[in-house]
Amino acid sequence: MEHGGNGTDFPLGVTRPTEQSGSMTAETRVDEGRLNTTLRMHRDVADFVVTTTDPVCQERIVHMGWHRSGVDTFSRVLSASGDVRRIHRTFATHLEEMVLQSARLRPIRWQDALATFTERTEGTSLTWWLYGSGAMAVRGLDIVPGDLDLAVSDPNLVADLLADLLVEPVTHHDRWVAEWTGRAFGGALIEWAARPRDHPEALEQSAVVAAQLETVVWRGKEIRLVPLAVQLGVATRRGLDERVRLLQRALG
Repeated sequence: MEHGGNGTDFPLGVTRPTEQSGSMTAETRVDEGRLNTTLRMHRDVADFVVTTTDPVCQERIVHMGWHRSGVDTFSRVLSASGDVRRIHRTFATHLEEMVLQSARLRPIRWQDALATFTERTEGTSLTWWLYGSGAMAVRGLDIVPGDLDLAVSDPNLVADLLADLLVEPVTHHDRWVAEWTGRAFGGALIEWAARPRDHPEALEQSAVVAAQLETVVWRGKEIRLVPLAVQLGVATRRGLDERVRLLQRALG
């Protein structure tokens, strides 16, 4: 998600894996050392470790949900669900692109990502809607989303439908605003959340908003979106001044 905080907490009842606790390690290097990543697994925990000396990459990897665990090392602890080693290989393949997109140094192909998501979920039992800056962009507002944020009814079904694109396993959180999250990459980062908690930061994912969703047609597909008035309230609370101005103009 845009605040990048959904992976800094640990899955319920699991402690951080360490080399001393018998973790199994597999390493993949990306871009000749500017970014490299290590998968550390222990029981039902997977730690996607990223190492970089590049200041821009360091700043963006923290924004994306990693926390600093060493001078040049950053950690993101996830559930070891699904084929974690294959997911980590996909993560390693797209790591540089994701980080540079986050830094706005590469084009963010959010339209391709949304088209992929709609095509793969069409005709399934999945219920979902788009929120965040992606919902604004679909309406035609002058904003380029850094990623796509989706509220979904079944996080594991999404993982099955996007299995070849997964860059993180579906993960349970006991201290974040939603119980379940996952990530895939299909031209841009696709992030989904399920079972939001009663928390102000979960408003756009909540059951209250689910009863107010609006539908627009985008590339021939019906996309359900969070109402602009709800997004304005969220943007105002978060101090996103430019987004507030865009939403106010759109609401007239």
